[in-house]
Amino acid sequence: MVATGILAEDDRVELLDGDLLQVSPQSEEHAFVIRCLMAALGEAYGGPSVRVRMPLALPERDAGLSIPEPDLAVVPPPAPWCDRPPARPSS
Repeated sequence: MVATGILAEDDRVELLDGDLLQVSPQSEEHAFVIRCLMAALGEAYGGPSVRVRMPLALPERDAGLSIPEPDLAVVPPPAPWCDRPPARPSS
C-alpha cells in the first residue's frame, strides 16, 4: 500500500475486520500507564508472556482480516527457544 501511494511510510493504521483504521498517537500519560502495567503484568506473568504494541493474530478472528496491535497483551509463554536469540552455527 505504501508502494502504490495509498499509505505513507509513517501512517499509523491497524487492520480490524478487514478495514484499515487510523490509530492516534500516544500521549505521555498513555505511555506512563503502559509502562506501569507492563511492569506489573511482567512480574505477575513473566516478561516473555507480556507483549507490548505487537501484532496479535487471533485464530478465531476473521481469517486474517484482523491483526490488532493492542497496547498490552498477556499471551501463553513462548517456546523455550524464544527466550534467547538462536546460537550461531559452529564452523
